[in-house]
Amino acid sequence: MPPGSVVPGGWVAGRGPGHDPAMKPPPPATDGNGYQPHIDGIRAIAVSAVFFHHLFPRFCVGGFTGVDVFLVISGFLISRGIFADHDAGTFTLSSFYHRRAKRIVPAFTLVLVSVLLASALLFSHAQFATVAKTALYSSAFSANIYFFLNSGYFSPAAQENPLLHLWSLGLEEQFYLFLPMFCLWISGRSRTRRVVILGAAGMGSLMLAVWQLRYGSIQYAFFLLPHRAWEFLAGVVLAALPGRGENRFTRILGGVGLILVLLPCLLLDKNASFPGVRALPSVTGALLLLRYGDAGVTGRLLCLGPVAALGKMSYSLYLWHWPVILFWRYLTFDQPGPADYAGMVVLSLLLARGTLLFVEDPVRRHARLRPSITLPASALLFLGIGAFSWAIVATDGGIGILHRNLDGFDHGGAWEGEIKDLQITVSPAGTPSPGA
Repeated sequence: MPPGSVVPGGWVAGRGPGHDPAMKPPPPATDGNGYQPHIDGIRAIAVSAVFFHHLFPRFCVGGFTGVDVFLVISGFLISRGIFADHDAGTFTLSSFYHRRAKRIVPAFTLVLVSVLLASALLFSHAQFATVAKTALYSSAFSANIYFFLNSGYFSPAAQENPLLHLWSLGLEEQFYLFLPMFCLWISGRSRTRRVVILGAAGMGSLMLAVWQLRYGSIQYAFFLLPHRAWEFLAGVVLAALPGRGENRFTRILGGVGLILVLLPCLLLDKNASFPGVRALPSVTGALLLLRYGDAGVTGRLLCLGPVAALGKMSYSLYLWHWPVILFWRYLTFDQPGPADYAGMVVLSLLLARGTLLFVEDPVRRHARLRPSITLPASALLFLGIGAFSWAIVATDGGIGILHRNLDGFDHGGAWEGEIKDLQITVSPAGTPSPGA
C-alpha cells in the first residue's frame, strides 16, 4: 500500500503515530472507487426497521432501534473522514461543515417546509401551532430537546406529531458540534491511546444512561446527547482501529452482526427501559456489520442492488416516511386498509427517490458550491423557517388568519376514529354547525 493511501480504519498509510508499516490489511470490498456497498445495505436495514415500526408497530415492535444503528454508522463514517483528512493535512472546520450542510440541509429543508404547508392545510390551529413549535426547534437541530421537554417518544401527543422523527437528526447535529475538535484532540496520540480515550468516554456515557434509567428519567436517557454519545463513540472507536485481517471467523461475525441488529426489531418491548444496556445488541451488531458485513452470505445480501439502492436513499426515506404515514392515517381517520398501507409505502419510496435524484445528488455534486456559499445560505434558510414557525406559534397556529372557518370544529374524535354519525344542522343565521 503506497504512503498516503487510506486504510480501512480511516488512517493514512505511512503517517501518524503508532502506524505499523508492516501491517497492510486487505481493504473491505468496494466497487473499485472506494464505495463500500455493504454500508448502504446496513442503512437499508436500519431505515426499513424504523419504517416498518411506524407502519406496523405490533409486528416490528422494536424497529425504533434502527435509529441506534444509524448513530453508529454516523459516528464511524464521519470520524473516519475527519481522521483521514487530518492525516492528509487537509482538514478544516469550514470544509467539514460545508460537506455536512450539502448532505443534510437540502432534503431536511424540503421536508420541513412540506410538513408545515400540509399541517396548515389539514390541521386545526392548535395542532398547527404544535407542529410549528416543533419546526422552530428543528430549525435549530434541537427537536430532541423539544420532545424531551414536552413528551416522550411513545406518548400519544408525540405520535401525532409529523416531525417526531427529527429528534434523531437533532442528536446527530449536536454531536457534530463536538466531534471534529474531539477527533483532532486525540489524533496526535498513538492508536492505542486514541482507542482508550474513546472507549473511556463511551463507557462513561453508557454508565450515565444506565444510571439515568434506573434512578432518574427515561426522557433524559432517550433524548439527550450525553446519554446517547456512547452509540456514536462506538463507531468512532471502530474508525480508530487498525484495518481488519482475514480469517475463518470473518464471515461468521458478519452474520452474527446481522442477527444482533434484527432480533431487537422483533423482540424488544417499547415499554422496556431504553436505550442503556438494551441498546447494546443493536450497537454491537452495527459494529460487526460495518467491519465484517462485506464478507460471505451477509456481504452478498447487503450488497444486492435493490438493497444498496434503498440504502442510498435512506436519508430521504427516513425524512419522508413518518409525515406520509401520519397524514395518510389522519385523512383515513386512523383506519387504513391494505390499499392504504401499500399507498404509504409507494408514496414514501417515490418521494425519497425523487428527493435523492433531484435535490440531494445535484447539491452534493455541485462543483461551484463553496463553504462561503453553503454555510451562510443554510443559516438563512433555517432562520427563515424559524421566523415563520415562531410567527405561527405566536398567533396560536394562525388563528383567524389561516383557519378562520375551521377552528371551531373539533377534529379530535375524527383522529381517533370515533365519529360514527355526524349530522349537520343549520342555525337560524344560516351557519352550518356540527350536531348529533
